[in-house]
Amino acid sequence: MVPGFTVEQYLDQLRELDRQIRRDGPFVAYSSRFLIEARKAG
Repeated sequence: MVPGFTVEQYLDQLRELDRQIRRDGPFVAYSSRFLIEARKAG
């Protein structure tokens, strides 16, 4: 998720990414995410 993302705002970058994928093959991205839940004792 990208806060404030709209296709219109990123259209040029999305088109360039599409060209890159069509030319070079799959786009691979790695990401780690953590969910931390904290509770007050007692």
